[in-house]
Amino acid sequence: MLGLCYGRVEVKAGRGLPKGPCVVIFNHSSVMDVAAMAHVVRRPVAFWAKAELKDGVFGPWLGACGAVFVQRGGQDDAAFRRGLEALRGGVAFCLAPEGTRHHRDGDRRPHTGFVRLALQAGVPVVPIAISGARAVLPPGRYLPRPWRRPLVRVEVGEPMTLPHLPVDEQHHEDLLRLAEDAMAQVYAMKAALERED
Repeated sequence: MLGLCYGRVEVKAGRGLPKGPCVVIFNHSSVMDVAAMAHVVRRPVAFWAKAELKDGVFGPWLGACGAVFVQRGGQDDAAFRRGLEALRGGVAFCLAPEGTRHHRDGDRRPHTGFVRLALQAGVPVVPIAISGARAVLPPGRYLPRPWRRPLVRVEVGEPMTLPHLPVDEQHHEDLLRLAEDAMAQVYAMKAALERED
């Protein structure tokens, strides 16, 4: 699917993903980011997906692919517990910390869910930067534009071990700073990819 839609894909993997469970974070500006993730990760995964998708035409397929459906607009403790269970089962848990697709890099503050998952499961966070996916399928379009043969670049960063912090509301600002620092790494990698164009 990725080759058909993108035309050209370039991956900079570094050491690649760790063999054990990990939390994978990425920037999200196009539906095609998911295809880019599938192209790079290539191992059992789990991921959060908005609950509205569960009853849609792709709901059963998403569930079979590892989706953990989450209620947006508040804290979904049940979805968080299922995410922890998935990590403890050895998968890579992939998510976009800024939530829904956005139009400008870094224009949304990241949610702290991925930090909480990584700390409670005791796993590293792996940053992945994706550049060019938006040219294939911009927001508002329903079909990709492979005839333009855009180059999509994906870089897998070094795994990050987060400093230990209590996962509670008293430390929310500290957890948020960790989330922002991790996403800053993603966007630094993305900027470097774009300078190569």
